[in-house]
Amino acid sequence: MSEEELQALLVEWQERLRLQDWRLTVQFARYHELDEGKAGNIEWNIERRGARIKVLAEADVAPDGLIVNPEHVLVHELLHILWCHYDADGVENTLFEQALNTTADALVALKREAHVEMEPEPQAKGELGVRLCEEAPIAPRELR
Repeated sequence: MSEEELQALLVEWQERLRLQDWRLTVQFARYHELDEGKAGNIEWNIERRGARIKVLAEADVAPDGLIVNPEHVLVHELLHILWCHYDADGVENTLFEQALNTTADALVALKREAHVEMEPEPQAKGELGVRLCEEAPIAPRELR
């Protein structure tokens, strides 16, 4: 994925998650620039409604074999903004991160499954019918 494609995903998900009032930036990062075992991070300023997101570059192989879906990582980090007032440590934080992973997985999967084509229905002139596009199923991935 290119930087331009990552930027386009940011614009798309910023709108989907209703974060248009935030000034957001995203960039690819090398593994050594992130916390160990992490595929991304976010730094935000609530008062200024701004955030910087880093996503592990696909080409950068992590020592622990971490496989990265940049869109999933981006959505996960954006979800942190929606929950920025939630503060947890220890087990609660682990459960929170797992919940964000599950939510990000679901949102990205729904986006892929919900590509719709609008087709005119022959019997209902003027109305539009909806047909879902068929895609290959998305393989589950390990949560981190």
